[in-house]
Amino acid sequence: CRYRPARWANRASMRKTGRIAPSIKSKVDSHLRERDFVESILPITRRKVELACFDVHIISNPFVSGTEYQHGDLKGYSNVKAYVLSRDGYKCQSKRKGVKHSVKLHVHHLVFRSKGGTDVQSNLLTLCETCHNALHAGKFELSAKRNKTKHATEMGIVKSQLEKQWLGFEATFGYETKYKRETFLKLPK
Repeated sequence: CRYRPARWANRASMRKTGRIAPSIKSKVDSHLRERDFVESILPITRRKVELACFDVHIISNPFVSGTEYQHGDLKGYSNVKAYVLSRDGYKCQSKRKGVKHSVKLHVHHLVFRSKGGTDVQSNLLTLCETCHNALHAGKFELSAKRNKTKHATEMGIVKSQLEKQWLGFEATFGYETKYKRETFLKLPK
């Protein structure tokens, strides 16, 4: 209908300001609970929290350098789906033998979005329509590769939420902690 409101904006949880995913909210809440527990048994006068910043590009490709750093895997592709099809050579990656593979291709999520999977290229795989339908029917299984950057991304979100919700702490970083541990305390990691 012409005057119907947009359907994507009809959920109250999506319009709520400051909304974060339930999994991230759980992690933030666990940090805050731990803080409250420690403060309930010890007289805390000063709080120092070690924060971390992650470079996801370096985590996914540790040997990147120079001008390569500015040009990731998706440079030159219109979207992630086009990249995955090109990366896989426009061929079914199921490795099933004795099956007539169809010409039509699908980009399949190794870990479904409903189970926490993302649309990053490492979670996507090219399958022909025959194998894609057979996979969803449970006739065979694929082994899922773990995403190396999921935790770094989540920690960045948790860090920003803690900075918003937990006022009154001093920030420190891992290199400072390492220096003090090795120089003054003479402790191994």
